[in-house]
Formats: sequence, C-alpha cells, structure tokens
Amino acid sequence: MRRLSFRNLVNADGVRFDRIEVELGTWRVSGTVADIDAFRRSLGIPPKDQRETQSSLHGWIFRAPDNSGGLRRSMQVRRSKFEWGSQNFGTPLFQGAVKFSKYFNENSNLETQTYLRLAIQINPTRWILHQGNLSETDKPHMMRQNLPDEFGGEFSLDGRDNWIPDDEEFFENSDPQSSFGSVQRYLDAVIDSWEEELHRANEFVSPISWQRIDRLLNLKSVESYWEFISDDPTGAVAMLERPMRAFGEKLSVVREFQVQVDEERVVNSRALRIESRTGETIRIYAKTNRRIRFEVIHSLSGQRRFQEISPHTDPQWQIEQLLNFTAGKAAKALNKFFAYLGKMRKLAPSQKSSIRLLLEIIRVSGEHAEDILCLLIHNGSISSRSTAARPILKQLHALRRKGILESSGCTYVVTSSYRMALDALQKHASDYPSKPGEGPLNFLPFD
Repeated sequence: MRRLSFRNLVNADGVRFDRIEVELGTWRVSGTVADIDAFRRSLGIPPKDQRETQSSLHGWIFRAPDNSGGLRRSMQVRRSKFEWGSQNFGTPLFQGAVKFSKYFNENSNLETQTYLRLAIQINPTRWILHQGNLSETDKPHMMRQNLPDEFGGEFSLDGRDNWIPDDEEFFENSDPQSSFGSVQRYLDAVIDSWEEELHRANEFVSPISWQRIDRLLNLKSVESYWEFISDDPTGAVAMLERPMRAFGEKLSVVREFQVQVDEERVVNSRALRIESRTGETIRIYAKTNRRIRFEVIHSLSGQRRFQEISPHTDPQWQIEQLLNFTAGKAAKALNKFFAYLGKMRKLAPSQKSSIRLLLEIIRVSGEHAEDILCLLIHNGSISSRSTAARPILKQLHALRRKGILESSGCTYVVTSSYRMALDALQKHASDYPSKPGEGPLNFLPFD
C-alpha cells in the first residue's frame, strides 16, 4: 500500500471493490398458488416458536415471508444472527431480496407461475476478509465469521468489517490483481447457495417445479476504491475538506448549479462526499487508524453507455467487462481530483500560525472573539442563519473584509491561509467549551 501522495496516479489495475448492487438471472417457479405460498415459507427462516430443534423445513438466508393479504412482497435477506436448535447462524455475506412476480389468486388451487429475480448487494472486500485463509478448493464461507477487532494494531475507525488487513493470512486473497476473479467467485457462491435453497425447499413442496430461464446480469451500482497509508487518517481527511469544497465550487461553475460537499461521521471515522458528476460520487474517509480510503461510487441505472456490453452471453465476461469499465471511469475521476489537489498545493498561500489567528480574531471581534472561536473550533464553520450567529454577524463581516474568514453562501470558514492554524486549535482545544459563553479564553497559550 502506498503512502498518501497526490503526485501518484491511480489505475484500474490497483482497484478494489466495496459495495456492488446487482440483479441476477430469472428463475421460473410453477405450481398452485397454495404450493408457491408454501414454497416461500420454506425458503424463509423458521418463526421464533419453531427454533427449538433444527430441521430442513426452513432455510437460513431469508427472513420469514409475509403471505397475508393479496400481496406477495419480496423476501428480504436477513440482517442479523439467529439461533436455530444447537446452531448459531451468522449474518449472510450478502444483502438484498428475492423478487416474486405477481402470482396470487383467491383460488388457492389455481395452477400458476411466478418469476424470481435476485436483487442483491455484495461486498467483495468483506467477502475476502471473511474467507480468511481458505484455499480455492474449500467451500467458501457464506456467513460472517468471528474475527478479531484488530490486526497487528490496526483497526477500523467506522466499526465496519469492509477492509483487508495487511496480514500474511489474508495477503494472497487480497491481492488487487485478483479483484475481478474474487467478484466472479463471490457471485457464483451466492447463486450456488440460492439454488441449494431452491432444491431444499422443493423437497418439502414436491408439487413445485423450478428452473433457471436466463443468466442475465444487471449492474446497478459499484463502489471502487484505493487506499493509502497515513499516520493520521482523520487529520488528513480534515485537511482535505477545504480543497474539496473549492473543487465543488469549480464543478458548480461548469455544471451551472451548486455542488455540495457533505460531511459525515460514522463512529470515529470522518468522511467527505461530493457528487463529481451525475451518477458519480467521490467519497474520502478515514477507514482505519493507519489508512485513508478514496472511493468512487457509480450509480449505473439508466446510463445507456454502461449497457452497451451487457447483452453478452457469457456472465463471467459480462461482470469482468462491466467492472473493468467502471474501474477505469473511477480512476479517471479520482486522478482528476488528485490533479486539482496538486495544483491547489502549488498555489496555496503561506500558512499563518494559530497565535496569529487568535490575535486577529480578538483584535477584530473584541468581546465577541470567544463566541466566534468557540463556533469555529467545534464546528469548523459558522452558518449565518444559525441562532448563535445573529449577535456576531457584524464581526463576521469584518473578519471577512480582513481576509480571515470567507463565505460560501451562508457559511463562513477560515481562509486557506488560516486552515492549518484552525486545525491545530481543534486538535489541542478539546477542553474548550462547546457552546458560546460557557467559559473564558483559558486555553490560550499566553497570559
């Protein structure tokens, strides 16, 4: 894994994939309305009052279906563990649902048909992690395994298990060169598990017949990512916020509407997100305590250019070609962003010190300096529409005229010259009051 640097370009060969949304194939099920209802019940996990002893009557993938009324909704893949007899079943390594076409009729003995389609979300990174050191000939794990919270001192900041440790146990399977092969094997394993369930349920509802009638694949969305080593991933993301907002302002001019940068926090991870173009989003976040992740999310629905190669008859060729095409688009988007960041660094003005920032705010704002510092330290910005900003609007305007603050819409932030100064204050002023007026400026490094 490379150290974070905007001088190096990324390419599709080094890509890894996070969440992928896909629809797979069509299966036709024939029988009476009553038999298909029974078939659905057998596909679902047992009701809580039937979990004392394990039997083959029920399955392990889907939640128990709702067969009430005239609707037969999709059956959802379960999202939590459950105990069944003496066994504990982990959460499946894929999510989503199986969709049923309309088949219900008031006459339960009516012979009919329904068409089933898998609409699932897979995560190849999580898949690789939970396979551990299984060989190619072993049957893959289809449920989450019990894994340690950290590997060699490295741990996930967002609490999610979608990362591959730098550990010899996972090295072979986590080779980026094997990304496409891993996705194909993953999909094959999902389909095998699904058809095993169809066979099992068919044994209990023998009047039913089923068959797969096509092998079509519809790719709905793809998350492609590259990771870099960082000594302070959270701090690195914070430093990228201002350049990313400037990148958004540049895109706004081209696209003729305001492009927003959204910030989010998941547990201890900080993330920035921007829609770089229609159907394409760049997301940057601190993934672990040692790495930062740059992710490009493509929403492919309705984009004809992604469907040009999809009618190919070989599903394996189909998924590899689609992912290769998407990875190339993702690399191009990220390299464009990296080029912009590199240009910004060359043009960046000299940085002012934290002391200079404090003195300037105190000099310009007088008795309101504490309130302004409080808001900047804890929020990173000040919204002129907030209640807390009403008494200090005059001072905010004065700070903007002095080149200490700048505004984008109704939001005030420090100028690029003071960005590092504010970052330093945020890092070392954790004991500073979280609301204006709650305490004196007792954190200042001078009397």
